[in-house]
Amino acid sequence: MSVKFAKSALLGALLSVSAGLAAQQDFSKVEITHQPVAGSIFMLQGSGGNIALLVGEEGNLMVDDQYEPLAPKIKAAIGKLTQAPIRYVLNTHWHFDHTGGNSEFNSNEALMIAQDNVRKRMLSGGEIKTFNAKIPPAKPEALPELTFKERMHLHFAGEDIEALAMPNAHTDGDAIVFFKNSNVVHMGDLYFKDVYPFVDLSSGGSVNGVLAAVDGALARMDDSTKVIPGHGTLSNKAELTDYRNMLKTSLDAVGKLKEAGKSLDEVKKADPLAKLNGQFGDGFIKPELWLQFVYQSL
Repeated sequence: MSVKFAKSALLGALLSVSAGLAAQQDFSKVEITHQPVAGSIFMLQGSGGNIALLVGEEGNLMVDDQYEPLAPKIKAAIGKLTQAPIRYVLNTHWHFDHTGGNSEFNSNEALMIAQDNVRKRMLSGGEIKTFNAKIPPAKPEALPELTFKERMHLHFAGEDIEALAMPNAHTDGDAIVFFKNSNVVHMGDLYFKDVYPFVDLSSGGSVNGVLAAVDGALARMDDSTKVIPGHGTLSNKAELTDYRNMLKTSLDAVGKLKEAGKSLDEVKKADPLAKLNGQFGDGFIKPELWLQFVYQSL
């Protein structure tokens, strides 16, 4: 599934939640695919955020779980790889295209894990103001049961796993997940491959924070690191570096104009990101909205 299709589906779902209507996307047409990443780690794609699956004899660990209606298909796809139970589900942030399946994967055998603010936002519900979307409180069984403030270490299925909090980036509860033995990183929505990212300012996010988070992740990678983006195809350090440079260029170009006293409308007319738009502007977040995210983050 393309990034543009997946993110258009997210927009439809967000708008339908805001209106209190059933999701507009026909999930019956979504196919869940999987591909090996490294070691015993697979990446699953369907609609919503990419899933990382660590397969082990004693059980499996998932990073994110897409939308609730897709849970049966995701379970079927996992069943093609392993018959062991899900033991851990780790959410990279609170958005429901990454946490929607929590209640379906929660069980007496599974432990739900996330950064502190993920549980807080899911518990109370909230608003994604960019889309005027009202998000209701999550069902009790969907809530993370174990939370952490800064980092969490888990040793499971032959992997040394570290979840590292990156607050005030895409949201105020982001976590990057490092599979150290296999040299794999799941970036969550800190990385939208090949396109401008959605930054949820109303959930405590900022473009500055996304840049800081990406810089922190890059500092721990080498040229062989496999990178799972929140949305998009399997990636690597070089591609993530290109994305990082886009973030930095955006902040520098817009920041120069804002420091000169230019209003948002004046900055839009100046079109300081024209050279980037051809490469990154054809996704879910269009150039004008991206420029607005950058301006409001400064």
